Amino acid sequence: MKTKYRMAALLILLLLLIPWAAMAAPVGKITALQGKVDITAPGSAARDAKLDDPVNVGEFIRTKSKSRAEITFNEGNILRLAESSRVGITEYMSGQKQKTSILSLLRGKIQNIVKFVGDGGSRYEVHTPTSVCGVRGTNFFNFYLSGISGSLFK
Repeated sequence: MKTKYRMAALLILLLLLIPWAAMAAPVGKITALQGKVDITAPGSAARDAKLDDPVNVGEFIRTKSKSRAEITFNEGNILRLAESSRVGITEYMSGQKQKTSILSLLRGKIQNIVKFVGDGGSRYEVHTPTSVCGVRGTNFFNFYLSGISGSLFK
């Protein structure tokens, strides 16, 4: 009887760890950096970002004052963070036909250069505490400052 409980507990533990393993694959990398920028992974302390550092699902990228960063995602989309910004990579799936990119802008300003989203059902979205902006192949800016969200399209 104890063996059944141990096996069940082990199976549950493995099922809980599988999503974390899937999230660990890099979805992009830091391609430009100016000033102080850090990356925080779930359950870890913030680490200083360096050029070519990988970026993973679940991580938060933060630029300090007088700092900037650029992330190039695996399919070529580019995310630029202005100073004093904080962005989380909430969801990212890249398949042959369907892709999903969901970013959480918690503070500051970002520029999104979306070169490729994918076929029908694919999504590229930026969420702030008060808005959601979704696009298909464009260049746009988002901001969340002093409780106000906005988007500008180029």
